[in-house]
Amino acid sequence: DCQKHLAVVQCFAAFLQDFCGCEVGLDLWEQLEICKEGQAAWLSRQIMESHYVIVICSKGMKFFVEKKQHKHRGRCRDGELFLLAVSMVAQRLRQARLHAGNPSRFIAVYFDYSCEGDIPGALDLACKYKLMDHFPQLHSHLHARDVSQPDTDADTGADPRQANVRKSNYFHTRSGRSLYIAISNMKHLIELEPNWFEKQLIPGLLPLPLPLP
Repeated sequence: DCQKHLAVVQCFAAFLQDFCGCEVGLDLWEQLEICKEGQAAWLSRQIMESHYVIVICSKGMKFFVEKKQHKHRGRCRDGELFLLAVSMVAQRLRQARLHAGNPSRFIAVYFDYSCEGDIPGALDLACKYKLMDHFPQLHSHLHARDVSQPDTDADTGADPRQANVRKSNYFHTRSGRSLYIAISNMKHLIELEPNWFEKQLIPGLLPLPLPLP
């Protein structure tokens, strides 16, 4: 989409590590490994070894996935690695449906400056969450594999990991605050330039007039 959306993605990955206690694999952080293994091999290994695969959906993401603007020829250009990842996830979702697999491993999320309609049809079978509104549900989903042996409070039976997981307080941590700022910056861009995405596709496009109060 744009650099501000990219900042949200990276802040969200850091937040998952810091606040949620997840081990995160993000292509932007592993360029050296990708060069060593090759893009397809690295993606396939990450998807196979991960407990969960989260796809962050957006306006630009859906456009390039469904319109297939990029073509995979030789070395991938910007965005093509992501298209290959979505294709692999979609294939595994179909396999899970046909062979009674576990589609809950695959999660499609979108931030509140996007909408559920920005999730491409190829990911219809994935679990879907709006962030940060549905963050508590996502947190529970990511830790579901530990439910058989919950770390509960002896007196109340409550899971202390869930105690502070609310939409309204995620930004109280350093990583959460960074994520909150990144999301706010993206929202501000959209408010100032409602056709920001179209301007990237058509250089020189005049901005839309802002609505009057």
